Amino acid sequence: MNPIRKTCAVLCLFAASVYLPAQSAHNKTPKVALVLSGGGAKGLAEIPLLEALEEEGIKPDMVLGTSMGALLGSLYAAGYSPKEIRETALSLDMVDIISEWPVPERRVPAYAFSTHNDNLAGFEFSLFDIKLGSAPGILGDQKILVLLDSLLAKVGGIEDFDKLSIPYRAVTTDVSTGKELILKSGSLVKAVRGSMSLPGVWVPARMDDGTYVMDGGLENNLPVRAAREMGADIIIAMDVASSIYTDPTSLDDLVSTGIQIFNLIISTNAVAQHKMADLLLIPHLEEFSTMDFSQPEQIILAGQKCVEENREAIHQIALMLKQKGVPVIPQSYDRESVYSQLPDRVVEKIKIKDISFKEKIPLPSEKEFAKFSGKPLDSTAHKKLSLLLEKLRTRYHLASLSYEVKNGSDENHCMLEIQANHYNQDLSKIFFGGNPALEATNHANGSKFKVSAVTDFTTGFYITSPVELISHFSFGKTCSADFSVLPKIAKWHDASIHADAGCSFYEGSLGPKGSTSFSTDDDLGFSAHGGIQFQYIDMITSSAGIKYDYNYLNKSASNFHLTYLYFDSIIRTLKNEHTDFSGFKVDLLFKSGKDQNGENLFSAQAQYRQKFELLYERTAVGLFLKGANVRSPYELNSGYADFGGTNGMCGYPTFTYQRDFFIAGIEFEQKLFSIAGLPVVLLLEGKAAIKDDYDPCTNEQSPDNDLFHGFEGFDSIIGGWGIYFAVKVSSFNIILGGSANSRGKYTVTVGIN
Repeated sequence: MNPIRKTCAVLCLFAASVYLPAQSAHNKTPKVALVLSGGGAKGLAEIPLLEALEEEGIKPDMVLGTSMGALLGSLYAAGYSPKEIRETALSLDMVDIISEWPVPERRVPAYAFSTHNDNLAGFEFSLFDIKLGSAPGILGDQKILVLLDSLLAKVGGIEDFDKLSIPYRAVTTDVSTGKELILKSGSLVKAVRGSMSLPGVWVPARMDDGTYVMDGGLENNLPVRAAREMGADIIIAMDVASSIYTDPTSLDDLVSTGIQIFNLIISTNAVAQHKMADLLLIPHLEEFSTMDFSQPEQIILAGQKCVEENREAIHQIALMLKQKGVPVIPQSYDRESVYSQLPDRVVEKIKIKDISFKEKIPLPSEKEFAKFSGKPLDSTAHKKLSLLLEKLRTRYHLASLSYEVKNGSDENHCMLEIQANHYNQDLSKIFFGGNPALEATNHANGSKFKVSAVTDFTTGFYITSPVELISHFSFGKTCSADFSVLPKIAKWHDASIHADAGCSFYEGSLGPKGSTSFSTDDDLGFSAHGGIQFQYIDMITSSAGIKYDYNYLNKSASNFHLTYLYFDSIIRTLKNEHTDFSGFKVDLLFKSGKDQNGENLFSAQAQYRQKFELLYERTAVGLFLKGANVRSPYELNSGYADFGGTNGMCGYPTFTYQRDFFIAGIEFEQKLFSIAGLPVVLLLEGKAAIKDDYDPCTNEQSPDNDLFHGFEGFDSIIGGWGIYFAVKVSSFNIILGGSANSRGKYTVTVGIN
């Protein structure tokens, strides 16, 4: 501690000692306030101050906090020990928690085995209102809400913050008026969440009275004045955000510049209150940024150094309190906390509540949560509940689906209130997608090594009103334009039936040989369809109808006219096939009809993938099944199913076509670490398959229609293995890895899936 700061601390303590006797005429013992500032990741430096106060035996009579200070202060006021708070802070992946889209992506209605993906990017808009996006912020709050729900569940029924282990206040800012709000009652979770709403980054928090609030730092980042107004005689405060200097060369993007502007605002209102504190600690955190959650231990260490520099001043406060008759009892660092002694209450009732301002939409039913009824809300239950909430939030496209613990019939029981918040869901969408890849393989042309590019990109739009309309424009070995109009016929709670009419135009390589070469054929095609479609949220899309398909192959000057009935269905809770840790996906596709010569055509394809989570968002095992039996003109791609690629048999590249095959496999998935908040996942797979021996890329003659042509028992069975690393970026993955099989085929892949 430098000499100037020591002198200031002594003068403040002297002034306090003179002031306290006059106060004692009304209050026998002085009141101590702990004030914690906001500052994002830098707020972690405040944890050592909690530890020092307990070591000196100082128990605050009130805790006030803003933003991160509100979070740490709420835990301490709820009864957590400093040790538990430190352990909690170090165990959390805050980068992952704050790196969340505000609303789960609403997927375009999907079709079985389609490569028309919307996985790369997209934005929502309204045709009738000037509106882009569906949320008032960049980052969502689902994970932070569920985290707060679980951390503060045992005090969930306490709505008067004066009745916590230590009286508590959280500072927020009213979005509508810009006025400071000091919250002293209501939902503790919402109070903390509201105080942390960095403007323009996190979506505003909705309070129980309908008020939308944002970060308290906008108006009061260090609520010393509020502590004095509450009757505090001695105020111990830490300001982690007043050191605002930033290297100008680092202000080279919108986010860093915006955060610096916010830091300037909150520093101004905090510095004005510095002189009101009896002991003010300002740790040296210049090397850390507001969002630097990747260095929690270093930030805590910087706070610890500051506390040690001020340790004598803290000790003098303890001596002064002792002289005034205040119990000063040092606490063991390993003590059992007040919070840990509170019971895990039994859930006796479950209620679903829509807390949004928007028009009511389909929500999960109470039946989804029935397994928690009559059970204690312990740590295991919190983990299972958090997982279920995330799944249902994604399924119903909610901004957040969180829970609050309300008082039950007695102190041993509680009510679980599931709260759903959502924004406008009736928005249209422009999207970009695809599964591009670069593959190196020895599969084609005997054993020769070959590098090929899978150029598969899609863009399009999905109009939701006044009539549902979907358009895809795809670019690759075959370029196509697809249009479907889906007028709604009937609608129930979360399901609907639509008429389905559309057409497609395509040009490029429509035969299997063209798909494996670098050159592109000049084939042409057209199709038209009409039928009916069933939609259940975006979990199920099933279509049935009649389709006409015309293909012209330029090299052979061949024409193909196909007319058939079709059934197409995709059922999924597994949105991201490679990096989701639980859920399933089923693809079904059936065709039956005639070609221009009256020959029968038939196609049956099915795929099933299931993930079973072993450790929450860390480890999973999976089951994979895929099969095909196709009898369509052998000259066309549509006469085959894709046998290879990352969703096929090990060792074979994408667009390895087969007529008949069956694949079975097991998969293992392990999250390794995160890079800038992006999970890196290891994928291991073992698969076995049987297939026919007809190779559409080398054979010239028409194959016979026998099932599994050339099948020779065990000699036709293939075994294989694969290893991939996947980086999850939003709704798509960057894949790097390879696979090989018992027939000596291998494929190395880098791509997007």
